[in-house]
Amino acid sequence: MPPSPTALIVGAGIGGLAATIALGNAGWNVRTFERAWSRSELGFDLMLAQNALDALNELGLRASTRDLGVTLDSV
Repeated sequence: MPPSPTALIVGAGIGGLAATIALGNAGWNVRTFERAWSRSELGFDLMLAQNALDALNELGLRASTRDLGVTLDSV
């Protein structure tokens, strides 16, 4: 059996983390790199539209996102 392919992901933003999870679920060896030392360094919130929530659901993260987030009725 050949070894699993390896991916190096640079940046642990939402795109990098989604790629890390998706590739890991597909059997890849994944290493993710981020230069920020902590989340508190970043200082921003993230607003997700329904299509982003659908993508998180595909990655198995919808429940976690719902538990940690707040639903807005209007903006």
